[in-house]
Amino acid sequence: MKIIGSERFLNIDFLNTGESDFFKDLGKSNIKFFSSGRSAIYDFFKNEFSSSSVFFPDFYCMEMLNPIIKAGVNIVFYTVRENLTADTEILGRIKNVKWIYINDYCGFRDNGLVVFAKKRGMKIIFDRTHSLYSKFDFSNDVQIGSLRKLLPVPDGGILLNSRRKDIKRKRDSSFYLLKLNAKLRRHIYEEFNSNEKIEMNYVRLSEESEKKIKINSKNISLYSEKILSAYDVKRSRELRRKNFKMLLSSKTIKERAVIKGLDSLTVPQSFPMYVEKRDEVKKILAKDRIFAPVLWRGENSISKRIINIPVDEEYTESDMIRIIQGIEKILKTER
Repeated sequence: MKIIGSERFLNIDFLNTGESDFFKDLGKSNIKFFSSGRSAIYDFFKNEFSSSSVFFPDFYCMEMLNPIIKAGVNIVFYTVRENLTADTEILGRIKNVKWIYINDYCGFRDNGLVVFAKKRGMKIIFDRTHSLYSKFDFSNDVQIGSLRKLLPVPDGGILLNSRRKDIKRKRDSSFYLLKLNAKLRRHIYEEFNSNEKIEMNYVRLSEESEKKIKINSKNISLYSEKILSAYDVKRSRELRRKNFKMLLSSKTIKERAVIKGLDSLTVPQSFPMYVEKRDEVKKILAKDRIFAPVLWRGENSISKRIINIPVDEEYTESDMIRIIQGIEKILKTER
């Protein structure tokens, strides 16, 4: 049975010959590559950040937060509500913090927060890990992100609109080779040999590779950079939007959806929805080879109930129907 979610393997049908327009556009924003998103975050806050404090969302993963703490920056949290928009009350009360870190959750933009920040004259740092494909106006704002949440690459982080000139840096292989090995074994398991030992191996290698990720100044692997440069982002955008809309077509699922519509600028990273007994739902879906990740486990109450359904471009209409049927069956038992 086809695996949905988990480690993504590169589908060469999504590779173009030559550099894509998307890659060329990124290059216009003074792009700097890193081996990971957390390394890109650390580099900016350590070497370019011009203040002592930053507003930061209270719905986060530690991989986002730790590099900022390591750089010695003070964190002032603002609340993210259940619809994934910010409560700007604390932002209005504290006047001496001039920078704000905005995460485009699941690829969607909190326009109200952006307008608020710009009216206050705040400097914005956009985390584009989920909105790399979305067509928002980033202007000259700082943009940071990991490439692994949207692209089937083993490593990679980016910093856009950096004020520092990049220098030649060594490429990192500490976790990239393990991650690539895990992806290959997952492909073998799914396509050629559904042996339990192969499954255990790809899961083990994937977990080991995550532990190997270090915060450093090293460059992205040449393998991942070449994939990014040739990846068919235009087609990926269309298919992700199509898959998201298919999930919304289910009345049962739409009732639980965090975001119930899709504007023309947004390209979703995943489909966020709320369920009771979230971890139990994950286990039931996993039995049907549907792996729905929890992207952030923080103190915010959202993290206890939210689940992210994959809408990756390699999933076909029949794959999405299988997801819909699996979720609908679970949700009916919750009523």
